[in-house]
Amino acid sequence: MNLAWFRDFDQTVMASVDKGDEAWLLNGLINVSVNCIDQISYAELLTKTCRTANVMKHAGVQKGDTVVNVCRSGAVSVFTSDEGRRGGRILPLKSTVDTAIQSLDFVRNVCVFKRTHNTVVQMNPQVDVDMEEDMSHHRLYGPAEYFHWGAQGNRPHIGGYLMVTAKYAFDIHDDDIFACDADCGWITGHTYVVYGPLANGITTVLFESTPSYPHHGRYRDLIQRHKVTQFYTAPTAI
Repeated sequence: MNLAWFRDFDQTVMASVDKGDEAWLLNGLINVSVNCIDQISYAELLTKTCRTANVMKHAGVQKGDTVVNVCRSGAVSVFTSDEGRRGGRILPLKSTVDTAIQSLDFVRNVCVFKRTHNTVVQMNPQVDVDMEEDMSHHRLYGPAEYFHWGAQGNRPHIGGYLMVTAKYAFDIHDDDIFACDADCGWITGHTYVVYGPLANGITTVLFESTPSYPHHGRYRDLIQRHKVTQFYTAPTAI
């Protein structure tokens, strides 16, 4: 297993077949960012990740806060784009977030990435952080910290999630170009769009919008254009 551990695991698996309960890589301590970025020459991704974490730190995020989406700083902010694109439509992501947090008194900042750069999208200087602008003022590097706590209050078992399933389920090789069309917002996207390919040092192709827009040959075009060697999708999508 080609992973760097802060603390090695004591036992590979502990399982009860009768109860249908299992635990993997017991007591191991690992950092996703260290394995996916720090030890691999993905300089641009590392730069953006570090600067994003430093923007959050500058905004007052501290150790012990709750975090969503940023593995390096470990604390919870709301991340969104000004707008999104899906199926030929423009989605008002920022305005949707604005509506959602109106009655919430605990949201200090909303980190906004510019996707469409639509000047009609309103920014609230009291809450919103323009990530492109703010990231340009921050240093590239920050101290590595361990992975954040999971939604259930327990540390996620990320050793196998990080590498093993991607490597062995798909027989990944160094020269592969891997494309998974899953949404990054759920477990398949996390595992096979982001962390799995990066931890194995291979190219991963991101997919935006829907399979049928602007035409039903998007999958074919994506594979041909990017010379994809492995394509992972669902029967329902096909």
